[in-house]
Amino acid sequence: MDLIFKPIIQKCKWRSGIIRLTSKSSENSDNIDCPKTEQNFSLPLCLEYTKDGLIPHLTWDLLKYIPDKNVPALVSLGSVYNLLPVLRSCDSSFSEFISSDFNRSIFLTIQDVLVNRRQGFNSPTFTPIWTESGRQNIYPIDLIECVKSLKPDFYHLLADGETPKNCSNKRVDKSVENTIKLAENSFGIKDFDWTIKPIFGVIEGGWNIEKRLTSIEKTKSLPVDGYIVDGLLSTDLLDDSNGLELKLLISKICSNLPDDKPRALFGPLKPERVIDVISSGIDIIDSSYCAYLTNNETALLVDINCDNITNITSNLIRLSDDNLKEDFKVIDHDCNCYTCTKGFTRAYLNHLMKTKELLGPILINLHNLFVYYNFINQIHSYFNSLQQSDSRI
Repeated sequence: MDLIFKPIIQKCKWRSGIIRLTSKSSENSDNIDCPKTEQNFSLPLCLEYTKDGLIPHLTWDLLKYIPDKNVPALVSLGSVYNLLPVLRSCDSSFSEFISSDFNRSIFLTIQDVLVNRRQGFNSPTFTPIWTESGRQNIYPIDLIECVKSLKPDFYHLLADGETPKNCSNKRVDKSVENTIKLAENSFGIKDFDWTIKPIFGVIEGGWNIEKRLTSIEKTKSLPVDGYIVDGLLSTDLLDDSNGLELKLLISKICSNLPDDKPRALFGPLKPERVIDVISSGIDIIDSSYCAYLTNNETALLVDINCDNITNITSNLIRLSDDNLKEDFKVIDHDCNCYTCTKGFTRAYLNHLMKTKELLGPILINLHNLFVYYNFINQIHSYFNSLQQSDSRI
């Protein structure tokens, strides 16, 4: 598997372009004449967030209603760790095992981006993950075995990202030190080529820019294909009061990273925060914000000015509120999602939420994912219009 990154720096300083994944039709084939498959993804790339290998509340066949352009799936190791013995016994990849409708690339991440990490278990020699059977300590050699079993298309190094915004400077220092040591231990393992698949280095340092710069300098010396800005927990990303500080932090981090390698930030980002981080230099995000909203019985509405993509407003409707039980409008009459076009009203969705019917979260997440990816696609269209206007000059 090869990753080719072709960024285009727009006049507005935003990064557009493509990420291309190229692989042989059989990854185990040594035949140089074996045909190759190629996948191109436009920037910004928004990965499909998964839980236990599935889109929350949905089956993979329902994604035909989502305009996500078959983007890769973000799969956390903790949610699928207990499947490893089965995968090893049947010698199939995770994508083959999970569903016949699953035909996507996989980005393997260590932690679930919606779950705040439990404190006090980090080490310079392993990263703890939490599975249904409890805590598992993942050493670099364990990560190798996980990659061999799950066969992801790209993944990242182990890291210590336990840095909530209110944590101490000592905890931030330890996070950076542990992550650097884990990276050194990983590349110190002999008889394994870490670059056999695209691998991302991890930038830690919490909300402290000086510690971030230290992490960047160490990580830039590693043979990695991209970078993940880690250590920004979901509760902090969802806090609107952190918006300006987040934008300044990401801008400073990205300005010190190589332009020719992709940068990722995973976690729940409302549309306004998406604009902030993309305009600051981030290339890859994920759709976990939709799962967060759906889990909280909330629908997303986005109002975009197509002439100025930065002029965006998002609104939320909590569908379990009592004042919606006689509201017979759809969530958004201008929305073309399955839920709205089929006429499922706010009152009906309110009933589904009140009675805990399984159909409720399905319909809400179909709507939220449609709105979120439609928003991402409008960013792509905006970039295309900028390029076309530049070519006419």
